[in-house]
Amino acid sequence: EFNGKNYPCIRFAYYESISTQKTGAPDLETFGEERYAKGLGLVYYKKSYGDGAFHVEGRLTDIFSMGELEQRAAETLGE
Repeated sequence: EFNGKNYPCIRFAYYESISTQKTGAPDLETFGEERYAKGLGLVYYKKSYGDGAFHVEGRLTDIFSMGELEQRAAETLGE
């Protein structure tokens, strides 16, 4: 649901293993999900690291034009 309207959605669940060439460094395992709504794109994501003690999560809350994005960035960055 976004702005009170339901959209057809596809859900992807995934598992990743991130490694480094550094000797002795353990692999970092992550798992999560992403949801994409028709006509909107990515509307939800959640990613957990290791045993799940740390995770990030986000949801689409607003849509605006590129011009507005540039204006917001300039205001935030003081340019």
